[in-house]
Amino acid sequence: MLVINPLASLNPTSLSFSAQKEQHQRREDHQIDEYGDTVLNLGTLSTTGNFAIVASGTTCESGGTVQAGVYCEISVDFTPTAEGRRTGTLKITDNALSSPQEVILSGTGD
Repeated sequence: MLVINPLASLNPTSLSFSAQKEQHQRREDHQIDEYGDTVLNLGTLSTTGNFAIVASGTTCESGGTVQAGVYCEISVDFTPTAEGRRTGTLKITDNALSSPQEVILSGTGD
């Protein structure tokens, strides 16, 4: 019996938020596709910088699963605390061989 490990694909691999006033939020969605033949078991979803995962609109969750051939979405908010360019990451751990996957996040505080 041939077993193919889960294959996670991040779409896109980076998110760039448009300029946002300090202390105001802007939301973008990010998609995780499971295009392997087995279930993708999600571990931890986390962000760094002035970015946060938002429960509302997020269908991926820490400890959740993504069935083969299906996708889930992560909603991320950017809330700059000062003017200027800000960067961070969205990190996803799972049972795919490419784990952890990271999405580069960037935005500008206005």
